[in-house]
Amino acid sequence: MSVNFSQLFKEKSKFLDIKVILVIAVLIICLVITKLWSVAPQLSARDFLPLNTSFFYEWTSQKSLTDNLPPQLIIFDDQLPMEKADFLRQNLGDLFDNLQEAIWFKVAGSEEDNYLVKFSKLSSKSFKNWHEKHPEVIYYQPSDNILMLTDSVELINSIKGKIIGHFTVNHLSKGINIYWQLNQPPDFLYNFSSFLAYSSENPEIFMNIQSVGQKQNKVNLFQINNQPLDIEQNVLFKIPSDFDLAIGFNASSTESLSNFLNKNLLIPIYDGLPYYNLSNQKISQYFLGDNIIFQDDDGWLMINQEDYQQKTLDLADSFEVQEINKVLPDGTAYTELIASQEQTIVEHEFADQKYWQIDGLFGIQLENYYYLSNRQYLIEDLITSDKKINNLWADCLDNSSYRVRDFIFWPTDKLPDIPIKAYLEENNLQSLDIFSYYNSAITGLQWCF
Repeated sequence: MSVNFSQLFKEKSKFLDIKVILVIAVLIICLVITKLWSVAPQLSARDFLPLNTSFFYEWTSQKSLTDNLPPQLIIFDDQLPMEKADFLRQNLGDLFDNLQEAIWFKVAGSEEDNYLVKFSKLSSKSFKNWHEKHPEVIYYQPSDNILMLTDSVELINSIKGKIIGHFTVNHLSKGINIYWQLNQPPDFLYNFSSFLAYSSENPEIFMNIQSVGQKQNKVNLFQINNQPLDIEQNVLFKIPSDFDLAIGFNASSTESLSNFLNKNLLIPIYDGLPYYNLSNQKISQYFLGDNIIFQDDDGWLMINQEDYQQKTLDLADSFEVQEINKVLPDGTAYTELIASQEQTIVEHEFADQKYWQIDGLFGIQLENYYYLSNRQYLIEDLITSDKKINNLWADCLDNSSYRVRDFIFWPTDKLPDIPIKAYLEENNLQSLDIFSYYNSAITGLQWCF
C-alpha cells in the first residue's frame, strides 16, 4: 500500500491554516473586547447629579457611610446626615452589602430628599428581590450598577438618558464630600457657613472631610474659579530646621481672607504672647504682605524676595540718630532725632557663608530669597538646614498641582489661651496647620491635624 505524502502534506497544511485563522480571529475578538472595555466610562453616582443640584452630601465608600466621624472632625451638626445614612442602610436591604458610593442631594426649589447609590455589582436577581420588598420606592437606573431613589418623576425625566458630569472638578474619592450654596446653606451647615467669607458672585462651595489613620485628619474647603488662573510652581527655598511656628501670607490673597485671619487669628494670638514685640500695624504690614515668618521662642525669622537691609530701620530696637533742627509754624524751635541712613553693617561668616548684622538684626541672601532675624542662631541654623518650604505641607496637600498661597503652622502648646486652643486640646490635636492653595481650576483652604 502506497502513501501519497504530497496529498497528506496538503491536507495537513489546510488544517494548520484553519487553526492559524481561528487563533487570529480569537486574538482580534479579544483585542476588540479589551478596547471596548478600556474606553467604557467608569461612571460614578455623582455623574448623574442634576445641573440644578443645590446641595449634596456624598459618602465615597460604604465605610464612610457606616463609620461615624471622629469627634475632632465633627465641625457641624452631623445628626441629620447620620439619619440619612440610617435611611439608606434600612431601605437598601441586601443591596447594601455591595454599596460603593451614596449621595443624598436636593435640587433648587425643592426640599425633597433624593439619593444616588452605586454598587460594586447589581445583579438582576438581587435587584428584583429588593424591588419586590420595596414596591413603593420610585427609582431610576441610569447605569447598570447605579440607582436613583426619589419621589420626583419630574426629576427622573430631567436626567433620563443623560450623563450629566457636572460635579467632576477636583472631586476627591475618599471620605465625605459636601456641596452647598453659602447664601442658602442647609440647616445643619448654617452655623459653620456663617464663619466662611464668600463673594456673591460665587456662593458655591465644596468640602471634603477625611480621616487618614489616627494621627491625620483633613478638612478641605474649595471653590471653582470663575476664570482659569495662571499658576506658578511652588518655589522651594530653605527654612530653619527647628522652630515653634510658621506663618506665610501672599499679598495677592483676597482681602476678605486676609481680614478674617488677621482679626480672628493673628492679632488675638500675638496679643497674648508674652514676647510680643510687633504692633498690629506691623502685623498687617509684614505678616499679611509677601512675607513668611518663623518663630522660635522669642526669636523670629522673616523671608521675602526683597532686600531687608532697606527695612531694618522699621524693626531695629535702636539705631544711630542724627539731630535735625526744625521750627514749628508758631516760630518755636525744636530738635528732631531721626535714624541715620548710614547704619554700621557688620559682616559675619558661618559654614563658608557670609551674613550681615545691623544693630540687633541679622540678614542673609540665599539664592533669590532674603532672610532677616532678631536672633543670630536662627540665621546660622538656616545656613546648615536641609529643609525646604514644602516640608511644611508635604503630609497635608496631596495634589502636586496645588500652589500654596498662605499657611499657618502652629503647635497647640505654643498657642496662647484663645478659643481655638481649647478646641485643639479637647480633641487632642497637636497643631493647627492651615494652607490656602490654588491651581488653574480651584481655590481652596485645607486644614490638617
